[in-house]
Amino acid sequence: MLFAAVLAACAAGAVLAASENNPHNSPVRDINPNSQQGSVPATPPLRGPSTQPPSRPPTLENRGIGNGDNLRREQQAPRLEPIRPPRDSQRAP
Repeated sequence: MLFAAVLAACAAGAVLAASENNPHNSPVRDINPNSQQGSVPATPPLRGPSTQPPSRPPTLENRGIGNGDNLRREQQAPRLEPIRPPRDSQRAP
């Protein structure tokens, strides 16, 4: 009787492990078992006061919001005359 209960519990666990809702059984996970690397931080968050400066929310003033068009410089027309270095002596050509 006890054996049947244990067997039923194991079978139920196997069904849950093989279900489609289990994220560990995805096709990507089957192909690449390391596919979830980096999805969870390696170290737990530190408790207590933070030593990092408070982050500023993105605004238009601090250029946190926008597409960067105003950061690009306008193209300047090319200089057609070369820049000549100054001469030490003044002589007539």
